[in-house]
Amino acid sequence: MSDSNLINKAKILVVDDEEDLLDLIKMILKGSLYEVHTTSSGRIALEKLQEENYAVFILDIIMPEISGHELALKIKQIPKYKDTPIVFITGYMDEVEDIFEKYDTYGPVDYMMKPLDYHMLQSKINFLSQLFYQKLALENINKKRLQEIEQRKQIEQQLEERIKELEKELNDRIQAEKSLENQE
Repeated sequence: MSDSNLINKAKILVVDDEEDLLDLIKMILKGSLYEVHTTSSGRIALEKLQEENYAVFILDIIMPEISGHELALKIKQIPKYKDTPIVFITGYMDEVEDIFEKYDTYGPVDYMMKPLDYHMLQSKINFLSQLFYQKLALENINKKRLQEIEQRKQIEQQLEERIKELEKELNDRIQAEKSLENQE
């Protein structure tokens, strides 16, 4: 697949300290409508955020260095990711309660329990990717509308200037006619 085809693919970042799980998730999502990036380190994930534009994050909650919760908070501090959905994965039910208690902080969020149901994972990522594509489409429509508005403003300004020119020309002619009438 060429690089030009990858530009429009939704990019998914999966962060988990279990390398086998990362490989399995990447294999399950392979060949889909998105590009899957993986890392076992929250620190490396933070570096990747600057390099790419991700549509969905899949984060393990319990990891060394930076927990999934901490990583989610850091992700949401980056303006371009403030509305980007996060799917947390965990093997502990008590972690799920923390996710929903912090919903206002994380924004769009979901979770999956380990061991993962891979059909459910595929379904969630398909849905979230569709949201990504819809968001891109709306952003493009909005961008075009803003360009149209700007063009219309320029045309209006040109018309106003032309109207002023014509009014001045008309006033000059009226003045000239009055001068001629007064001279007769």
